[in-house]
Amino acid sequence: MSNDIHNKKPAEFNSALWWIGIILLVGCALTMISIIAVAYLKGEYQGGNPDYKGTGNLGGLVFGLFCCGGIPMTAAFVLFFMMKRQKKAAILQKENFYEHQIFYLARSRNGRITITEIVMELSISAEEAKKIMDQLVVKGFCELRLAESGTLVYHFQDFSDDTKNARPVV
Repeated sequence: MSNDIHNKKPAEFNSALWWIGIILLVGCALTMISIIAVAYLKGEYQGGNPDYKGTGNLGGLVFGLFCCGGIPMTAAFVLFFMMKRQKKAAILQKENFYEHQIFYLARSRNGRITITEIVMELSISAEEAKKIMDQLVVKGFCELRLAESGTLVYHFQDFSDDTKNARPVV
């Protein structure tokens, strides 16, 4: 496409932050397990044993679990859900980006475009191009037509001068 402003690639999902969240979550879980194990070995926690006559430091154990495990684990869960939301937003942004590019491409081709042309111009897979075009058909922005040569053509009525070379496909 000739206009450089429209040749930008869409934002991609940052998977590094996803892995940081997973590592943080696993690390917090291991920290909490370690604190419980140490407390158990020291005799501070006896798992509900009624005969236990410990030193009364259970409050310290709970506080340690909360500080070393609870707070970071909560942060990990928040990070995890933020990344999930970011991933959905990145996918939507990518689809919107390609839809926008397809509209420019259709306008430059008098309202008629094929999957092959989209793949060549936008450097995306044929499956992704077909999925986007099928969504545009469902949304009513274009319709699928069959050219006399047998080629499937997506027709954007808003950008075309005539429709004599294609007939509607049911």
